[in-house]
Amino acid sequence: MARSNLLARSVNDLGLAAWFGGALMGATAVRAAAPDDAMGHEVERRWRPLQAAAIGASIVGGTVLTIGNRERVLAQRGVASLSALKSAVTLAGVAAAACAAWLDRRDATANGDVDPDGNAARRQRVVQWTSVVLSGALVVLNAAQGEQQRPSQVRRGVLARLRPAA
Repeated sequence: MARSNLLARSVNDLGLAAWFGGALMGATAVRAAAPDDAMGHEVERRWRPLQAAAIGASIVGGTVLTIGNRERVLAQRGVASLSALKSAVTLAGVAAAACAAWLDRRDATANGDVDPDGNAARRQRVVQWTSVVLSGALVVLNAAQGEQQRPSQVRRGVLARLRPAA
């Protein structure tokens, strides 16, 4: 009987979709609408737990998928390296999201101190867009992993693993 990863894949994909969408919303709409306004900080404060849950869902779903596909990770050439790349991008994305949240929290508690040279706002934008790019890259890596599961790709990858290197 074929094993299904529907639940794990759905949790991974929905978490990643919310992560990417939230990061994009934060980078484009929230800060653009209210860059130095308390309302922008309030929106980000309210979104933060949802963003954390989305990131957690993506990580849990991805981990369950990797465990569920462990035979293919070992047997099919290219799967382990793509999984390792996805793990590294995920860690970098988590770090970027955490840094963006930390910068926002720090800026929100700055008690109205002015940022005359705009360095804090610039740092915040860079980190937010880094989070968008990394979560978007994870969407692409998910698609690449899905392509690796095509029967022709599995066959080719397993045969490549079995052939000795020239």
